[in-house]
Amino acid sequence: MNDPQRSRATRMSDVIRTLAWGIKLKLRISGQRGLIVSFSGIDGSGKTVHVQSLMSAFETAAIKARTYWSRFGSMAQKSDAGRLGPEEVRISDTATSLARRRRKLRNPALRLGWLLYNLTGLVLRYNRQVRLRRWLGDVVICDRYIYDAVVEIGASLPDDPGLSRWAERVLILLCPRPDVAWLMDVPAELSVARQADENRSVASCEELSRQRSMYMALAGTYGLKVLTTSSKPEETTSQVVRETLLKYYDDCSTWVNALLLSNPNQMNPHNGAR
Repeated sequence: MNDPQRSRATRMSDVIRTLAWGIKLKLRISGQRGLIVSFSGIDGSGKTVHVQSLMSAFETAAIKARTYWSRFGSMAQKSDAGRLGPEEVRISDTATSLARRRRKLRNPALRLGWLLYNLTGLVLRYNRQVRLRRWLGDVVICDRYIYDAVVEIGASLPDDPGLSRWAERVLILLCPRPDVAWLMDVPAELSVARQADENRSVASCEELSRQRSMYMALAGTYGLKVLTTSSKPEETTSQVVRETLLKYYDDCSTWVNALLLSNPNQMNPHNGAR
C-alpha cells in the first residue's frame, strides 16, 4: 500500500484480489467446473480400465471427480468418489439371460410396464447422481451411460423398434448429455475372449455384433468419440486422459471463481493485453 511508484487504484486492486484469494484458500473453496465424461461400448471393450485411468489423472491434478455405474433394467448402481463398485455386482447383472427377458417382454402390457418403470428409475438416478453432481462442480465419470441404456433397450425389444426409439428420445431429452462421450469399440470375438478370461457370463458373438452396430449408429448420431481398444490398454488410455483433460481445461471459468476473482483471466488480468 505504501509503494509510491504504483497508483492508489492499482494498490487498492491488489488488496482486494489478495483478500478474495485468501478467503478462497481459507474456506477451501475449489470453484472447479463440473464435467460429465461417459464411456460406452459392448461388454469387454475396456470401459472400466479407461475409467480408472482417467480417475487417477483427475486425482493427480487435484480435481474432484467421482465415478458412476449403472445398467438399464437393474437397480444395481455404484457412485463413488474413488473406486468402482464390486466386480461381483457387475458379473451377476451381466449374467441375466437376454433370451429369457425377451420371452417375458413379448407380453405388450408387461413390456410397456417394464420400460416405463426402468426409464423412470434411470432418469431420476442420472439427474440426481450425474446432473446434480456436475452442477455442484464435480467431474462425473460414467462407466456405462444413456447410450448403453439405449442399446440395452434395443437388445431387449428387438421386435418393437418403435418403442425403443421412443425410449431413446426420452433418455436424450431428460438426462444430462455428457461433455465428453467415448465409445470403446472392439470386435465381438475379442469381447468374448476377454470376458471368458475373466470367467464372466458371455453373450454370443452374433448378439455382441448386433449391439456393436447399434453403438456405432449412436456414435454417428450423437457424436461419440470412437476409440478402437483392441490393443493393450496403455496404448489408448493416454489418448483418453489427454483429450479429456484438454476439454476440461479449455474453459476453467466458473461463477464461484468469478466472485472470488480467481478465474484465469482474473488471476492474470494483463495477459490478454499483451
